[in-house]
Amino acid sequence: VDPGSEAADKGLREGDVILSVNQAPVESAQDVVADVEAAKEKHRDAALLMIARGDSRSFVAVPFHVG
Repeated sequence: VDPGSEAADKGLREGDVILSVNQAPVESAQDVVADVEAAKEKHRDAALLMIARGDSRSFVAVPFHVG
């Protein structure tokens, strides 16, 4: 996680495991990238990530800038 990124600002940190993007399960980093790009193409303002940190699960909305 880039320290200056929107994801870091929203609380994502190294070691978090992304389980889904916009409620679609992901199995690889490539899946995450593809789902975020698909959201951008649909002119969405953010991606909703479900993350695992240790034994807990939480949702984080990560905004991005289309352009």
